[in-house]
Amino acid sequence: MLALIAVCQLPSLGFGFLEWDDNIHVTQNAAVLAPDTVSLRDKLTTPALGYPIPITVATYTLEAQWLGLAPWHFHLLNVIAHVVCCAFVFLLALRLRLTTLGAICATLLFGLHPVVAEPVSWVTGRKDLLATCFGLGMLLLAWPPATRGRRIAALACYAVGLLSKPTIAPLCLFVALADAMFSGDRDATDGFSWRQLRSQSIAALRVLWPYFAVVVPVMILGVLGQRAAGALSDPDRAGASFVRATWYALGHHLRLLLGLEEPTAKYLPLPWPPGYTPSVDLLPLLAAAVLWLVVRRLPLLQRRAFEFGLLWIGLTYLPNSNLIPLVRYLADSYVYLPLIGAAFCAGAFADVLVSQFERIASVLRYALPLVIAAACIPPFLHSQSRFVDDRTLWGHALERYPYNPRLCRMWANGMAKARGPEVGLRATDRCLNVFGDELFAKNKGVLLGRLGRFDEAREWLERARRLRPADLSVQSALANLPPAAASGER
Repeated sequence: MLALIAVCQLPSLGFGFLEWDDNIHVTQNAAVLAPDTVSLRDKLTTPALGYPIPITVATYTLEAQWLGLAPWHFHLLNVIAHVVCCAFVFLLALRLRLTTLGAICATLLFGLHPVVAEPVSWVTGRKDLLATCFGLGMLLLAWPPATRGRRIAALACYAVGLLSKPTIAPLCLFVALADAMFSGDRDATDGFSWRQLRSQSIAALRVLWPYFAVVVPVMILGVLGQRAAGALSDPDRAGASFVRATWYALGHHLRLLLGLEEPTAKYLPLPWPPGYTPSVDLLPLLAAAVLWLVVRRLPLLQRRAFEFGLLWIGLTYLPNSNLIPLVRYLADSYVYLPLIGAAFCAGAFADVLVSQFERIASVLRYALPLVIAAACIPPFLHSQSRFVDDRTLWGHALERYPYNPRLCRMWANGMAKARGPEVGLRATDRCLNVFGDELFAKNKGVLLGRLGRFDEAREWLERARRLRPADLSVQSALANLPPAAASGER
């Protein structure tokens, strides 16, 4: 099972770095390339990246210092981290009292779902992988209730996971939830009452306060960092439009989770608020109705694991749900952690099928994992192939959203990187003819300079400076051009 997941991820070892954040995280990050020049404070808070992820950056730094900047080993560590996450999902599924079959089905769904292609195949996606890995490790150490040494190790795992990416913050709640729902003194077929959970709230607070003490300062630093990086929405994006965008994000991510929408590099903001889309806006209501009907009819043995999975989806989605109003709130990677809860639900449902169809139970034990693998692998490999290079990634996105000028710019830059400045110039001209000068004048000037056409390059860069006077990179590009006399100008 784990070998199959690993083999499907291995093509990413041949991928390169992307200009989509791989530059600010790795290839142009001073903390990675020249760590001695960066202060300890900046190493710990990583202000340029929007929130504190020093553990993730430390892995990049160690790799760069020991192995250089060859992309393959950065991708290899991503693959290893994802496979470890899959192993932890399998172990946790068994603790939820799923059968081995249910745990295998859950692990295959999580390991091969198309949305995991983004965090695994994109070097910058490592923060999601590491945070999830340490978060799952925390749960396996802390639950069922463990010795003092294991509790300390669990808290350390949680802290390291938060400093890989703070979005795992809600996972600490499952230390108490799992114990309340699956404590060892309760028979597996006993019903579970939410009143029991409320009655255990004081005991839960005793367990959770060390985790709260760790998570609160990290979350405060995260919000302040997002604000400083300009990642939070404008103040006028409030009230009804904010609720509208939050609901749209929920419907969009549900479509990804259910395989109704093909993953893409859709990280750019839509018009605010997003337009009404029935297939997106009605899906949360339909999903809630179906889940209510399903949960009522599940046997008690599987219902508890199913409810745990639903709680997992809800709580782990909260940091990415646009409740903290982000400018970019539709990333595929936001589904990576909630997908584990969906996998637990699928595992519980697989156990129900086997228990209900006893005559063909032996066939189902082999057929269900094969069906999940066969359903997931082709779309996963297709999604993975988008990350070969910038040209492929942004070409795919531009096909889906042809009227987005920022996507066109990213695609033109990818063409220049993959096929040279001449091809990149033609792609830039295509975008410029559709969307105008503002976003593309600088790009055209830079490419003309690389081709030695310095007169034209200077003209376009001067135009870019007039259009976007606050863009300091335009002045830098002008300074890099040879003087008029040296270039043969009159």
